[in-house]
Amino acid sequence: ILSFGIILLLTSLILNLALVLALRIDPAYDRLSDDLRSADIDMVIPSAADSDALSDALLENASVEELEKQRAILQKAVMKDFRGTDFELNILFYNLDDNRAIHQLSCIECNQERASGEKTIYLPLYIAEFGEYTPDEEITFSIDGKDFTYTVAGVVQEMQYGNASAEIMGVFLPEEAYSRLAEEFPGGEVVNYALITSERADNQTVLSDLRKTAEEHHSPVLFSLTSEAKKQSRMMVTNLLTVILAAFSAIVLLVSVFLCRFRIKSTVADEMAQMGVLKSLGFTSGGMIAAMVLPYTATALLFSATGAAGSYALLPSLVDILAMQAGFRLKVAFSASALLLTVALLTAVTLVFTWLAAGEIRPL
Repeated sequence: ILSFGIILLLTSLILNLALVLALRIDPAYDRLSDDLRSADIDMVIPSAADSDALSDALLENASVEELEKQRAILQKAVMKDFRGTDFELNILFYNLDDNRAIHQLSCIECNQERASGEKTIYLPLYIAEFGEYTPDEEITFSIDGKDFTYTVAGVVQEMQYGNASAEIMGVFLPEEAYSRLAEEFPGGEVVNYALITSERADNQTVLSDLRKTAEEHHSPVLFSLTSEAKKQSRMMVTNLLTVILAAFSAIVLLVSVFLCRFRIKSTVADEMAQMGVLKSLGFTSGGMIAAMVLPYTATALLFSATGAAGSYALLPSLVDILAMQAGFRLKVAFSASALLLTVALLTAVTLVFTWLAAGEIRPL
């Protein structure tokens, strides 16, 4: 019974982690996305192909409620010494000083003394955390054989191109630094169309229509992304880990309860004579079944509750790793629903399997 309890403790620890991730992280992502007014659709087109006529045509789509243009410089750049290696990625160098009503930024670590300047940059959380760049350190981008070194003035949290899964990343330059880079690559300027759509719109269908509209205005779309695709790419590791943890805990649970079932059946066979004596003394079959089932059920209740409670010691570290990959920070607090569900599920499964095994006492 003690070994069974230890197995259940580990099972409940893993299962509770999976349930907390499933119940807490997804809503946290949606809340932050709403707070920062993340766009439902993003489309990047060359600055030379931008026009007021195109903006008006996109707004004529019945599903588009709001549109904002955001200036940027799109370049394939190599980030030097990114965790000891060179990391190549499509980079959108945004102008930090442009007003943003959509895709707002949340400053996590900012050095006000370096708020501007032609050698200043603000990094998204993903690059700062994975690349191990902190404020006041330098980061170097190599573009077409030229190196551009900037001092990190701050780390920002945003819900646009915030991790590498989308194959494009946004960084933010003050006006001085942006103008300097634009002079170096005059043909690299682009416009990001950030669009808010109606609540029940099918963003993939709307995006397809908007791309056709852009083609009609001879404006090639260099890159496009819906909020659903963006969320899927940023939450991919979290969702995968949740499924793996849940599957592993289910396998361990099934193995443990089958072992209990086998043990109880063996006990029934080995102690048949003693059960006959108990029966002659007035014990009922139900009473003997309950006597066999109760220790396993009590063990399941105690150890599953202990394991679920103990999982919260590991939760902060796990959430930090997952949030870093997703490109945003969040705090996951205690989840009573996850704990109750974990304890109830493990106890119920144990009760059912042991009761069925001990039920062989009746025909004997």
